[in-house]
Amino acid sequence: MRWRFLLLLVALISIGCANKAGVFVLHREADPRLESFAILPLLCAPELMKQNEYATGEKPQLRIAVILHDGLQASGKQVFLISSKRAERFGEMAFADTTNLSLFARELGEDLGANALVVGYLRRWQDLRGTWYAAKESAALTLELKVYRTADGALIWHGIFDKEQGSLSADILNIQDFIKRKGRWIGVEELAKDGIAKMVDDMPGLKR
Repeated sequence: MRWRFLLLLVALISIGCANKAGVFVLHREADPRLESFAILPLLCAPELMKQNEYATGEKPQLRIAVILHDGLQASGKQVFLISSKRAERFGEMAFADTTNLSLFARELGEDLGANALVVGYLRRWQDLRGTWYAAKESAALTLELKVYRTADGALIWHGIFDKEQGSLSADILNIQDFIKRKGRWIGVEELAKDGIAKMVDDMPGLKR
């Protein structure tokens, strides 16, 4: 599955679908005037389950969910974080199972009164090893998000944030990010906040 995802990213880059640094938009519909969002617990790539974050009790998908919640809320929208218990059925679904996710979105919309359902898949979470001025390994994040309209279950937004901070000299080429980071190496959580802010900014009706 990983090689298919990499081929997809290469194809997106080749046709110029990255509208902001690291963000690739696969599908976007016209603004449907969404006012409330429900966020399902994020799914994680199997390889992440073997990483040290899980061995030490830290769960990156929970941190991502909070960052996503705050990002949507900053856009002035009402946001619900759906509990793991309530989302048990979702845990049995595949992220690519659009049909069942569409039905699930409609059910949750009726129960919660939310206009949209956000589902996510965390593919890579690599934290900085080193300091702000010297890195042995840079932060990297790959996050895929989908937004379903609960009124009819339609997929209205689908995007991927895929970014690994390069050398500081290379970062200068992306001058906005370079200034924001003050020319330093950053951790994966800061990278996640930046990436999610860019994704939220591109979602229907959410431009800040």
